[in-house]
Amino acid sequence: MSTTFIYYSEGVSEEKVILNNTDSFFCLKKHIISKLKEYGNNNNIDYVDLIMILDKPIRDFGKLILEPGSFPRTMDQFTLDKFNLENREIKCEYIPVSDYKPKEIIKKKSLEKDSLYKLNLDNDENKKKTKKVFDLDLNSDNDFPALC
Repeated sequence: MSTTFIYYSEGVSEEKVILNNTDSFFCLKKHIISKLKEYGNNNNIDYVDLIMILDKPIRDFGKLILEPGSFPRTMDQFTLDKFNLENREIKCEYIPVSDYKPKEIIKKKSLEKDSLYKLNLDNDENKKKTKKVFDLDLNSDNDFPALC
């Protein structure tokens, strides 16, 4: 499954790119930046913002919604399969940005199994459990001073 993106900017002709559903929106943005640098007209561009040109939001049950207007930078890392974009043509406008550097998120693999239940490993037989005892007097002004 794939999604076709038609991107353009003011004064620049439209271009098409076909992305797999395992690609992210950041891959689309990197492709646009590489095309800009290939043409040599904007070498200092590090990032582009996208404006989605849609008639209505694209939504589906259990998927994220792609709305018309500016695409949030925080959603760059989401893959296309999280949206309902299979076999669609999405038109978008890009705006070159030179004062923003994106941070790539590096996911660390955990050594633990991914499970909902975590064992409590603090129940070691060699450790002695000490129960804390509080000696408080409810009628004492030292332990519970007046609030007024």
